[in-house]
Amino acid sequence: MKRHLIYCGLYARGLTTDQADALVRELAVQHFPNGHTIHEATGRWRGLTMIVDEPTLIVEVWEAAGFGEPALGPFAADYKELALQESVVILSTKCEAVVI
Repeated sequence: MKRHLIYCGLYARGLTTDQADALVRELAVQHFPNGHTIHEATGRWRGLTMIVDEPTLIVEVWEAAGFGEPALGPFAADYKELALQESVVILSTKCEAVVI
């Protein structure tokens, strides 16, 4: 089994943070209709003159044998294009899970 985390910063050119939030949530339903989890987080980095705290949504998707590969790349590409992002990060790790 694999666990995928997709990091979507909400500072988007041409969109408010609320619009970027809604876009992430809508794209997640389109690309991961069989299930996903959305975590609200804060991304941080040092800018030229200050520390930047960016509202961020992390979309979590599990990949289990027999259920096909989730559309990680298409989701990230759609968000990157529509929100005019510099980057969208996908973090994938192998894991073991028991679903009861």
